[in-house]
Amino acid sequence: MKLATIGVGNAGSKLIDQMIEFEVETGRDLCRHALVINTARTDLAKPENIPDDRRVLIGDTHRKARGHGVGGDAEIGAEVAKTDIDEIRRVFDDIEIHEVDAVLVAAGLGGGTGSG
Repeated sequence: MKLATIGVGNAGSKLIDQMIEFEVETGRDLCRHALVINTARTDLAKPENIPDDRRVLIGDTHRKARGHGVGGDAEIGAEVAKTDIDEIRRVFDDIEIHEVDAVLVAAGLGGGTGSG
């Protein structure tokens, strides 16, 4: 099975990053497309195994987020995602769906971006 893996928020991004690291260490090739999405520029810089062009900052022009995150507020996280839905859809267009069998979305429910 080949997966497109998408991490949303800090927790989701960490999980996808760890999955990619495990694959590299073990020589596996399950995750064909990895993508992480976050409202905080600093958290988006943390993954070590996700290419820079597969990291998506949303909310950088939102009046409450401004690229600094949503402070754990799920309502603001949802608002940012709705505002930037076209940007999110655009990066999904880069996933070659003919190469994957499934899409795995990982998001933590305790923060603002993933739970929003």
